[in-house]
Amino acid sequence: MRAERIILRNFCQHQFREIVFGPGMTAIVGPIGSGKSNILGAMKYALTGKHPNKGTKEDNICQWIGPTETSGVDFTFSHAGTRATVKRHLLPTTAQTTLSIDGVTQPIRGDTKVNEKIMEILGIDAEILNDVAIVDQGDIFGFMDKTPAKRSAAFAKLFRTDVAEEVWQALGKHVGGLSIPTVAVDVDSVERALGEERTQLEQAQTALAGRSTQNILARLTKAREIKEVARRRDTLLTTISQCQARIAELETGNEKLRKALEDTQTNIKTLEDAAAGSKDAAKEASASLVLLDRYTRDQQVLEGYREDIARYDKELAALTEPTEPEGYSNLNLSQDLQLAYDAWREKQLFVDSFDPKKNLVECPMCHTPTRNLASGLEAARLALPDLKSKHEAIKAQKNANEAHDRELYQWQREVMRLNDLKKVVEDQMAKLLTDPPPAESEDELRATVKQHDDYVAAIPHYTKLEGEQSGMLSKMEGELTWQRDALENAQTDLAAIPADTLPSAAEDDELALTNEFNTVQRLEHETMQISASILRQEAFLETTREAQQEARSLRGWTNKVVAMRDLLHRDAAPRFVAQRNLMRTEAGVNENLGRFDSNFRVSADQGLTFRANFTDGRDQPADRLSFGQKVVLALSFRLAVNFMYGDLGFLALDEPTAYMDTATLENFSEVLTPLRAYTASRGFQCLIITHETALAHMFDAVESL
Repeated sequence: MRAERIILRNFCQHQFREIVFGPGMTAIVGPIGSGKSNILGAMKYALTGKHPNKGTKEDNICQWIGPTETSGVDFTFSHAGTRATVKRHLLPTTAQTTLSIDGVTQPIRGDTKVNEKIMEILGIDAEILNDVAIVDQGDIFGFMDKTPAKRSAAFAKLFRTDVAEEVWQALGKHVGGLSIPTVAVDVDSVERALGEERTQLEQAQTALAGRSTQNILARLTKAREIKEVARRRDTLLTTISQCQARIAELETGNEKLRKALEDTQTNIKTLEDAAAGSKDAAKEASASLVLLDRYTRDQQVLEGYREDIARYDKELAALTEPTEPEGYSNLNLSQDLQLAYDAWREKQLFVDSFDPKKNLVECPMCHTPTRNLASGLEAARLALPDLKSKHEAIKAQKNANEAHDRELYQWQREVMRLNDLKKVVEDQMAKLLTDPPPAESEDELRATVKQHDDYVAAIPHYTKLEGEQSGMLSKMEGELTWQRDALENAQTDLAAIPADTLPSAAEDDELALTNEFNTVQRLEHETMQISASILRQEAFLETTREAQQEARSLRGWTNKVVAMRDLLHRDAAPRFVAQRNLMRTEAGVNENLGRFDSNFRVSADQGLTFRANFTDGRDQPADRLSFGQKVVLALSFRLAVNFMYGDLGFLALDEPTAYMDTATLENFSEVLTPLRAYTASRGFQCLIITHETALAHMFDAVESL
């Protein structure tokens, strides 16, 4: 680096100062309190943003600043072909730090970005810049005054071995991020279980050979059809028998009712003749009057019968046959419902096993890693709604069928009950209207004879009886016609049914086929489950083998990385390199100690420090040297480092002679002579703050404050 120009505006003691730096060695001299150290402080502030004085940045503002003036530092420097100007502001507080590179009109803004770019240009860490390049007066001891750990870290940056620390940390993160699979399942046990399942599959397939649920279901349907035909045949035979019995009963009743009607018509004619004055008719009318008393009583009973029949007809009219639900079938859906439930439940249990809250890494049933089941799991999730809908649809259809069957059974029973009650009443009415009256005694006949007016009054009653008997006869003849038609239809339907239909054989076939269907269905279900389990076990076995191979490879790689990381640990190769580089500085440090006429020389110690070897034979650690001796050693070390590592090409020292005694100070000129020659030959730039004006002639330029 080469410092070219610095401008201080109301910075510390300087209201305004501009210094242009030349090549070679420059001395900045001046009385105490003139602001010599703050020149280097301003330079360090410009490069790193670090304030030269303790406290807030307002403590670095010049006390004589005007109310509208600004405060800050402008510093121009160049390095490795790049020329940059950094501007930092104490006032106004809103002004941003800027860095212009090679005259770019839009500079980099902001403290963080500017600091990063400056360190990138210089190729050096800010801590090394403070320890080696720009050394404050209180920090003259530098590396020598640090704790062993901090000294080791500083040397790592100085000798460029700190990159090994970064690699060491990166390898540590890499190793820490590696996850070696743990295979808890024995491959041999998985293979044995797989062999057992394959044997089970072969047995199930052998038992299923030549059989399928579709085949058996077709045969079962045929058997049920035969059974239904047989049931129909039995129903027709029962209907024929009932019709024949009812026809015989109606024909007998008709004959009796027809005779009763003729008797009623004769009685009416007799009463009409009696009313006309026929004595013979009057005698016979006496017997008719006896029947009238019984007829009156029977009318009361018949009226009750009529009310009962009217009530039964009303109840029958109110009954409505249940309507079959959509999709109704008289087949038993229990088996279909169970199959649908098993299919849906199996998928649901499979999906529930992979609840995200459980954070499973493998299937709890087959131990297959979840990543290998992703497609199957997604397919199961997609199939679940359809399977559940199918199960619910079959369940709803089964419930609807059963509800309809119950309603139909109740309706049929109620219709049968009302018809039976109605028939009983009708039979009783017919009996009451057709049975002949019991014979009456002679006394009863004489007692019941009345006057002619009684004959006339009796005629309307017999006329009404004649009408009722005629109506009953018509109704019975109508029912007789209906029964004969029903008999003919039943006989026709029966003739159409094959005579060789055997209900018992059909029932036996249906039972056997139902049992076979259930067996085959169970075997097919087991075959499907075992096949799926075999696929899962095969996938799990393959995954387990891959995991074992991956674990072996990762363990081998991890061992190599750990060995490499151990080599890059700060106490291994980086410390060895730092120690070797420190040993390389021995010659330069001892040469400078000789120029200071010091009574000791140094040798690099294994603790990344020096041991002092005195001319009188004493040997002791460098940290036990006196205050002044440490200053001489620190200055000699910095000069040696700058001679060895001239990449930065810049050294600024603040009062390096402050702690030197008279003898050491007299020898300091012998250090400046080769330093001046080095700056001239290598383009090295050196700035020294000093109050020793007697040394001014040793510098290429002197800036007096």
